[in-house]
Amino acid sequence: MVDLNQIAMKGDIAIAKEEILQSIMSLVAPELAKLNDRYMTVKEIAEFTKHSQATVRKWMNEGKKDRFGYPVKLEHAEFSHGDLRALRSEVIRFGQVKDVEPQVQRRKTA
Repeated sequence: MVDLNQIAMKGDIAIAKEEILQSIMSLVAPELAKLNDRYMTVKEIAEFTKHSQATVRKWMNEGKKDRFGYPVKLEHAEFSHGDLRALRSEVIRFGQVKDVEPQVQRRKTA
């Protein structure tokens, strides 16, 4: 005999489906983000940030000053002599990409 309390309704199935999809996406999303993260050449970084290659090399070697005046360098790797590359995520974190929103927005104080 079928217990009517144990039969799932359409709404229950839809809710369960949504919860399962959210669980799967929370597991898969970090891996998908890694697929887009790749090493970029100095030329690619310059085009990406709309700055010159000399400026990109300066960011890698000397850095730029943060809001407290301390130098911050663009993290990079040297694949061969003079072949400097940086991860796309590092370039974005460095904060020089014009079309990326800053991670922290400050409120204006009166």
